[in-house]
This record gives sequence, structure tokens and C-alpha cells, in this order.
Amino acid sequence: MARKSVALRGALLLLAAAACTWAQAAPASAVRGEAVYARCAACHALAQNRVGPKHCGLFGRMSGSLPNFEYSAAMKQAHIVWNAQTLDRFLASPLKMVPGTAMTYDGVSDAAERADLIAYLREAGNSRECKPRKELVERHGGGVGAAQQHAHRLAALGLHHAAEQCRHRCGAAGLDDDAQDAPQRALRVSGSRRR
Repeated sequence: MARKSVALRGALLLLAAAACTWAQAAPASAVRGEAVYARCAACHALAQNRVGPKHCGLFGRMSGSLPNFEYSAAMKQAHIVWNAQTLDRFLASPLKMVPGTAMTYDGVSDAAERADLIAYLREAGNSRECKPRKELVERHGGGVGAAQQHAHRLAALGLHHAAEQCRHRCGAAGLDDDAQDAPQRALRVSGSRRR
């Protein structure tokens, strides 16, 4: 009876070890990574800048280079090209990798969670939320300048929501007060001419 008990314990230990090894070797999951990304949502979003920069187009981008976002001097000078390896190191300890960064989050200490988060960011970069930017920029004749002009034209027609959507999807610079004020200005000018 004692031998069976010892054998059974040994078999259970082997099964537990195999399960742990399998869990550690499980491939990164974008689905699990989306749950990890929920922690990032306080400061980041995929398609628009918030307190932190947007994550669409993150892979292959140089640190501190996204137009229309105010980076810390440390991040601008880091010259990191974001890929799976650099993201893994940065997400483990942002302040250690880029001392002086404005990102004061302690990091994601669990390697499996980091791998899942990176898998999510890679997959999200190809998502519908991130893709319209490229398609719309091409539709506007290419380049952010053409998209910005399109956004200004929409605003001048009083279509501020459409202009804002274009600006976010195409990465066009923010609309200035003149562009937002254009319809009212046009009414004031045409109204004064009628008097």
C-alpha cells in the first residue's frame, strides 16, 4: 500500500511539473494581452493620444517620434525602435530602461503577461481601429497634409464631428480655432453684407 501511495505521489508530481512547463511554454495570447492592456487604458489608447501616446503603428516606430504628442526629453533622446524585444525590456521596467521618462508606471513584472501584452499590441496594430488611418490617408491623396486639408474643409462646412473623425483616423494635426470658427465667420460676413 505504501508503494502505491509513493508511486501515486510521484505520478502527481510529474503531472504537476508537466503542467507548469506547459503553462510556461504556452504561446503569447493577444486575447489575454487585451486584458493586460486594460491597465494601460488609464493613459493610452490604440487610435488616439491621451496622457500617453497612441499605440497604432507602434511596431517599427522610433521612441519619441509620434507627431502631435509631447514626449519627455528622455524618451525623445532614447532612440529606441519599438519591436517585441525592446517593448519587453521597456514594459518590464520603463524607468530603468529610459530614466527620466514621463511614464511613471512601474511596469509589468510577469514575463508571460508582457508577452501577451506585446502580442495584443502587435495584433491591434493590424486591427480595424488602426487600419483606417492608412486607408483614409491614401484616399485623401496621401500624406498627412492632404488629410489635414480635408479635415479643415469638413470643419469649414460645419461638419466638426466628421472633421474630428478624419483628424483622429488620418493623424492630421489638430484643427485650429480659425478652421472651427469658419462657418460662423462666413455667416457673420454674409450677414453684414446684406445690411
